[in-house]
Amino acid sequence: MTIRQNFGQTEILKPLQKYSATQVKLPAGSQFKLGAIWWVLTSDLYYTTSSPAANTLYAVYAYNNAGTIALTASTTMPSAIGAGYKLVGAYWIQSDLTITEVVNTTVGINAYLGVITTTGSWTATYTGKYWRKEDMLIASIAVTLTAIPSTIFSLTCPFTLDTLKIAVSAGAYDEVGTALLLDVGTAAHRGFMNTSNSTTFGISAINSFTSPNTFWSGGVLQTSPFTWASGDEMVINYKVPIVGWSNLSVSEL
Repeated sequence: MTIRQNFGQTEILKPLQKYSATQVKLPAGSQFKLGAIWWVLTSDLYYTTSSPAANTLYAVYAYNNAGTIALTASTTMPSAIGAGYKLVGAYWIQSDLTITEVVNTTVGINAYLGVITTTGSWTATYTGKYWRKEDMLIASIAVTLTAIPSTIFSLTCPFTLDTLKIAVSAGAYDEVGTALLLDVGTAAHRGFMNTSNSTTFGISAINSFTSPNTFWSGGVLQTSPFTWASGDEMVINYKVPIVGWSNLSVSEL
């Protein structure tokens, strides 16, 4: 149930909450203005996304549905909201189609996205954990080889890079992250991440900790910067802008 108030008051919008693995809640007591009318929730409102898309951010709006406040959600976050709708928050659907993070209207779109399926050109176990910080994707990835490689190494991004925001859109020297290359039990080597295209990264490997100014610009191969074998590892971190992600906070939209 909702009630309307036509006199002035300070807006108090309680945060959108995760209610269950598939449902969000806007709690009773939330107050907001639609057009010229103040609305106050006298009971909790719930919303469940129909046929959610994995790894997707949904914006949640409250609106006047024939005299009663209801919630709706959309994957599109417009730059301006009509008088009939109020943006009340957002939530992230992770790869298993459950809600992992809820963003309220007083903070930026900064959320831990969880473990997302990560792939690369080498036969290996890939564990990728990701964060969203406004328009940037932050990745922390562990790679453990399970076979001897035979190609140049590449890593696939689970989202599309916004190459218009990168000074060098694709090439061996556009450093967007770091890589620690571990010849397990023998030595550690450093490298840096570079973009091959809008969805793929390569690694340029520095020769060694003792020779910091030499590297293989052609990328990491089976024999560079050492002879890779099953059990060898990489630790990769990068930060890149993503197509369709805004650096505005929810409250600014």
